[in-house]
Amino acid sequence: MLQQSYWSLSAVVIAAAGFGLGVVAGAVEFVVGGRAAADHLPGTSAWGVHVVLTVVVVAWLAAARRSPRPRPPMPLSADFVRRVRAAYRHPARAVAVTLLLLLSWYLLWRMGEQVVGGLDPGFTVNAWGGPGYVGALYCHYLDCMIMIAAALLVIDLLIPGRSTSRRASLETSEAG
Repeated sequence: MLQQSYWSLSAVVIAAAGFGLGVVAGAVEFVVGGRAAADHLPGTSAWGVHVVLTVVVVAWLAAARRSPRPRPPMPLSADFVRRVRAAYRHPARAVAVTLLLLLSWYLLWRMGEQVVGGLDPGFTVNAWGGPGYVGALYCHYLDCMIMIAAALLVIDLLIPGRSTSRRASLETSEAG
């Protein structure tokens, strides 16, 4: 069972705010600014790329389960937030980490926007995975999650206190 202090309240609130504000923005766009209906253009769905990306992600997740290397960072954990704060003692790291965190927050906002905005057929007609809602949502979320994961992995390399083995990270989490 996870300890109560495992989660960082500030990180959870910031992430939820990004997603929630995106949902609100998508709803406003859906209600107020609905896009003009356009004809679907063949070749805009990019399903081939997303099938390959899905296979790569599934293979990466399967390999990560069996690897003795450390797992990707848990961005909503108190430990990750503590490590990010420590990065702000180094100006170059602080700039890079800030930009990557802002990118991740923006991607959460875009994921939220897609939830309601995607209900407008004009929003998804020529989107990757379109012209339907579910396909566009799948492709959009896949892209955003890959970019967020990549940003978090880079942040993990930039911030101090990175564990060198899964065993060390497990022992640390079990000891606390």
